[in-house]
Amino acid sequence: MSRGCLSVSHLLFVDIVLLFCRDSHEQAKVMIDVLDNLCVISSHKVNLRKLNFVCSKGVPPTMKDGIEGIMSIKCTSCIGKYLVFNPVIEWVTAGDFNNVVVKIQSKFAS
Repeated sequence: MSRGCLSVSHLLFVDIVLLFCRDSHEQAKVMIDVLDNLCVISSHKVNLRKLNFVCSKGVPPTMKDGIEGIMSIKCTSCIGKYLVFNPVIEWVTAGDFNNVVVKIQSKFAS
């Protein structure tokens, strides 16, 4: 930065977004609207080729294919490990994200 200006204590780059919805064609359309609105508000573009979505175990393959077609986003069985959170795609609760909150809070505290 430059002299006399405020110092920057934390820079946070958000490149991971987790969105949750039900397994329906209508919800897939809502997700596309959410992503479009995110682009408008943030003045950034979303590269759909870099996105993936994961479905719960009980979602039929035909529904996965339909959602892929609507969203132009690939379905995957594993999204990897992000923010020390390794999601297991079953039933997700708020408590599953506690370690993510703690990690982010510790970053802001340092």
